[in-house]
Amino acid sequence: MNKNILLAGQSLWRNKSSENKLISENGLYELVLQEHDGNLVLYEIKSDNQFPVFASNTQNSKVEAAVFQEDGNFVLYENGASRKNSKWASSTENTSAHKLILENSGAICLYDKNDKLVFVINSQRWMSALNDSLRLKDICMPGSHDAGMYSTSFFQLGQGLALTQSKNIREQLDFGIRYFDLRPEYDSSKTGENRFNVYHGPAAGPLIKDILNDIKSFFEHPNGKNETVIIGLTHFKDFNVPVKIDLLNFIIEKLEEYIQILPNGKNLGNLKLSDVRGKIIFLLDVGDEEFTSLTATNYSISDFFTRQTFGSCVFDEYANTTSYEYMYKNQINHFKSFNEERLFLLNWTLTPPSNFSGKVITVAQEVTKLIPQMLIIKMLGFDPDIINVKRFAKEINPHLSRWGHAREGLFKPNQHGKIVNILNGDFWEEANKDVLKVCFEIMNNR
Repeated sequence: MNKNILLAGQSLWRNKSSENKLISENGLYELVLQEHDGNLVLYEIKSDNQFPVFASNTQNSKVEAAVFQEDGNFVLYENGASRKNSKWASSTENTSAHKLILENSGAICLYDKNDKLVFVINSQRWMSALNDSLRLKDICMPGSHDAGMYSTSFFQLGQGLALTQSKNIREQLDFGIRYFDLRPEYDSSKTGENRFNVYHGPAAGPLIKDILNDIKSFFEHPNGKNETVIIGLTHFKDFNVPVKIDLLNFIIEKLEEYIQILPNGKNLGNLKLSDVRGKIIFLLDVGDEEFTSLTATNYSISDFFTRQTFGSCVFDEYANTTSYEYMYKNQINHFKSFNEERLFLLNWTLTPPSNFSGKVITVAQEVTKLIPQMLIIKMLGFDPDIINVKRFAKEINPHLSRWGHAREGLFKPNQHGKIVNILNGDFWEEANKDVLKVCFEIMNNR
């Protein structure tokens, strides 16, 4: 067994100190099945000190072995010899993985028999395993629709419509999400940093300061140093121009060292990964004329993609339907004819018509103080699950990788050689790690 490689059928053993770890070729990373607690931990080595950057969280368990199975799954078993009582798994079965390598970047990579990269187990740093020469238009990344709506104080009946995610932004980043759709709202009743939150329809979500802190914490961590994140700020609600300037200055103040400054005329899709590692690319749905001045040092609006260029950066069209079949046909028709230099965003979402959901929420919000919510449901004559975003996600997310025509229509380049660049959706954890597997399959088929 090479010190940094496991082949299908090989294992790391908890009680064999000579066979309990992988070491990257540069000696900067160790993946260890720890003898004292059964936890599988990836360490970064710095000046003879070890810093954990990934773990299976199986400490204090009876795990005996980490088995790289013939089906491509990497599994921790209490009984390694008989492969019984699994305690953790990479969920990479049926990925054609044949070889597991601990790379010099710290990525735990799975390769097939043709040495194609099929998955990165530690999704916190999956982009670190990609070639520096790749351009953004060569990459497919998971995206988060209404990314900030993982919590709301909105009344219970409306939460099914309002919530689109269950993980906070840091958790989404660790899950592998690299494109974030954030929608800012200005609350004039509050002051300072508390004026800014995200929203979905009439529902207010978390404060933007908390979201920025999550993003900063990711890039401060060693896992973030080779990753690239794209953030779209769109659908500004209740803003005037001075307040928009305040928000942008606030964002710059919080994240300045990680913001990618964009040369004039630079096409987003042609940016090389080597040029944007460890950086955040902001796409701002604002007019250039709105930002005539910024107080942040060394920044001007030309450093960002704005409304004038936003549409030329990303193709982004919603189907606006509750029907999977209609959504799929709508999105694949867009993709079939797509022949542009901008990135193609696939909106894998079901959404009730805005006038319908808005009416339901408005009526329910007014009367919910007087009438129990279940009675409201009967009065309005609808099943709340019909307009529940999470129910939609549970229905359609598995379609992306498990069933038929989605794979045939979307996993390969279209007639013009273009690939899907962003898989934008809700509650991706409802499909486990499938969304990242799909991204790698799309990239391997280009």
